[in-house]
Amino acid sequence: MRQANWAFENVRKNEQKKFDDEKRKHFKRSRSLLLKHPSKLKKEED
Repeated sequence: MRQANWAFENVRKNEQKKFDDEKRKHFKRSRSLLLKHPSKLKKEED
């Protein structure tokens, strides 16, 4: 499980580095949204 979390974080951080400043700030708090089951997302989080 630790390796899966490590890989997930590395991919997320590497993708975040490709964004411009505005998208990067929005994406910075995306970890919880990416880990959340799609059926449990609120409309605002879609």
